[in-house]
Amino acid sequence: MKAELPELELVRRDLERELVGRKVKTAAAAGMSALPRYKNRKSFANQLDGVKINGVLRQGEYLLFPLDSEDIFVVKMGTGMLRRNANKDKEEKGTEVTITFTQGGQLRYVDPDNSGEVAVVPKDDVMSEFPDLNDPAIDAIDTPLSWLSFRDILEQETISLKELLTNGKVLVGIGSLYADEVLFDSGLATTANRPTCPPKKCDASTARSSRPCTTPSNTGERPSKIGHGQMYSENPARSTNTCRSMAAKANSVHAHEPRSNDRSSRANGPTTARRRFDLKAQRLRR
Repeated sequence: MKAELPELELVRRDLERELVGRKVKTAAAAGMSALPRYKNRKSFANQLDGVKINGVLRQGEYLLFPLDSEDIFVVKMGTGMLRRNANKDKEEKGTEVTITFTQGGQLRYVDPDNSGEVAVVPKDDVMSEFPDLNDPAIDAIDTPLSWLSFRDILEQETISLKELLTNGKVLVGIGSLYADEVLFDSGLATTANRPTCPPKKCDASTARSSRPCTTPSNTGERPSKIGHGQMYSENPARSTNTCRSMAAKANSVHAHEPRSNDRSSRANGPTTARRRFDLKAQRLRR
């Protein structure tokens, strides 16, 4: 399954914490499936040998690793995943690229479906080499989206709310899973048509940026040691509890169809569930 925006942002944050400053010892590709821009595997590996990772960025559904060589290591995730492994860990089927660091194990790109791509390109050529990075679609995590702005988007579309949320030309990286969760949290059916939103209730002053939470999953904290195929990708047990933040971007629907049975609550403010969400988000940001 293709990773959605909250998972990709969690991937970015984890890798930024663990990889920035590390130096690449060797890089190897198992085949050419993930290297459509190269004539051979060696030309790709030579671009990474000996370089240091200066950062980890995310642009839509791409992960970008600025290098001290003035290049950028680009990973188009597709349905693939990035794994942190110890050098001695058994290689998983579908492993396309393995990057070994001088210290700190390996980073492996696993893509059994051959849906993704990796490349090292000069930083000034990234946008031209990967036109998708210029996509004007809204990134709900990176771009603060007010209720008023969301209302404007609704007024321009005639499709159902779920089709709107999953339309990659409008919003980046929201698939069926999170669209269903957003609509359920908002008390709307997945087949609901776009509602009207009175301007007074779409006050831009209530805008919040969408932030993925970092609460550990119910199964425990993320392992502190590298190894055993530690996965940086979709984690259903964690995402259900920690990525509710995506709903904040579509919660303009609370303005016209709240869940509370109290009439004064309907007219004057967020529902009790929304208040609980806001309090949780504030505590996690501290």
